Amino acid sequence: MSAAVPSAAATPDLAAVHDQLALVAEQLAALADEQRRTREQLEVVAAESRRAAQRWDEAEALLRDLTPMARRAVGAASEKLAPLEDPKYREVLGATAQVADRMLRSFEPAGVRSIGDNLVLLLKTIQGMR
Repeated sequence: MSAAVPSAAATPDLAAVHDQLALVAEQLAALADEQRRTREQLEVVAAESRRAAQRWDEAEALLRDLTPMARRAVGAASEKLAPLEDPKYREVLGATAQVADRMLRSFEPAGVRSIGDNLVLLLKTIQGMR
């Protein structure tokens, strides 16, 4: 038996195969490059996430530290402001605000300072009489 010689149509075109392989190699290189860029981006996102988690932990720790102080400050403020609940305080404070408003509308700053100086002098004189 004699070996059959392949026809030209059945013979693979080595140049075409080579071109196809080159194209596949380019595509694989592009995919590898894209994978590298994606990995780099994911590393940036992971680093930012770690920093955000650390800042969040620090903020929580600060809040834990500040909460007792804030509670004491609010308690102290509530104690100081409790007398303002008394209707007499509100009435006197309201009248004082009206006096201050009338002074602001009626006098220049220098006049108010002068009245204040004289008022302090008067009060010291009364205090000395006791």
